[in-house]
Amino acid sequence: MIFAIEILAQIIFWATLAIAGMFFLRVLLTWAGANPFGRVLYTLTRLTEPVVRPLRYQVGRRVMRFDLLPLVAGIILLFVGFMIWHLLLRIKIVLEVLDRAFEFSTLTPGLGLQLLIVLAGTSYVIALFLRILLPYAGIGHGSRFYRFIFSITEPVLKPLRRFLVIGMFDLSPVVVIFVLDIIVRSLVESVNRMA
Repeated sequence: MIFAIEILAQIIFWATLAIAGMFFLRVLLTWAGANPFGRVLYTLTRLTEPVVRPLRYQVGRRVMRFDLLPLVAGIILLFVGFMIWHLLLRIKIVLEVLDRAFEFSTLTPGLGLQLLIVLAGTSYVIALFLRILLPYAGIGHGSRFYRFIFSITEPVLKPLRRFLVIGMFDLSPVVVIFVLDIIVRSLVESVNRMA
């Protein structure tokens, strides 16, 4: 199981770099004045346009130039991909620590509480990601699972949304993820000091 998570994390890491690289290459070739009907740029545009198109509908020309949208899409994909990679590595580390603790019979209440805090924080971050990504897959409020995800994330996101929406971008999930990471680290450190 741990090995499978590590392989999946590596696949996501390299796939994120490759896919985001396609968006960045598209922007560079466009800015360099490459022929838009040339084989490379045409193929890049055809492959990346399904991700860029939803951004086009939400961003007007007054907000941002349309040739910058692939750059924005690439940055968003890098962020999402690296966050998923980070979450998988965190789960892998928790499983490794748990495996070693059971193997050597060193599972203490303090270590169990630390692992539980890390897993709870990671689960909530996964719920935030699912809340953001499931609508792009066509899963919305008609799904019971999505309504559950919405009900556990909305009480935290709603108060922050008043201050953290910039144009079409809702930055409240990003802020919650960073704050939650700080809270989880400080809780784990305080449990570690008490043990």
